[in-house]
Amino acid sequence: MAASFAMFATGCGRTKASDKDDDDEPAGTWMEKYLEEASEETEIEESEKTEETEASAVPEGRAEIPGGYGTFEIPEGWVLSEEHSTSSEEFYVREGDENDPPDNVSVRGGENNYAADDYESFKDAIIQQLLMQSGGQADIGGWNMYTDNGDLVIIFEMDFESGPTKQYYIVGDYEYVLVHETVWEEGTEEACDEAALAMIDTFEW
Repeated sequence: MAASFAMFATGCGRTKASDKDDDDEPAGTWMEKYLEEASEETEIEESEKTEETEASAVPEGRAEIPGGYGTFEIPEGWVLSEEHSTSSEEFYVREGDENDPPDNVSVRGGENNYAADDYESFKDAIIQQLLMQSGGQADIGGWNMYTDNGDLVIIFEMDFESGPTKQYYIVGDYEYVLVHETVWEEGTEEACDEAALAMIDTFEW
């Protein structure tokens, strides 16, 4: 770009006002046009670089949770289902799974009213919510675990006629990430468990 600027500047310096016709553009017009175009090109290049930087901020093979609630590694053999995903929750399915609906693991983040060390209150609130959603009929099992990075995970397991489902709540400070595993096909629960746990163990805020 610097070399082009020098060439245009030299060309304009050789033009005499007395050599130009009355209908010609005023002296300096070409330079102004050039500077305008150069400025626009720079803005476009900077915009493209910003987009590239944002796109490459998350390493290949990892995914960012909508809302900026962290990242995790996408399990091998699982892919994002754009058909089922929304702006706030992403759904992952086994590659090539043509069942309708397919087994899936969804991921989303959110805020809550609980500090990380007040996880018991958070857990009680979730249980009440699950009981309300099921009309008090859900058989809820639960336990805790930790991710490889030391984050507490509260796990709830429920069995329905359609199949088992597990909810994994990764506990943060006034925020959480929910990894929700839903199994529809008989005999695939173990594979779904492995996928959900792989996401959780590689999770980073």
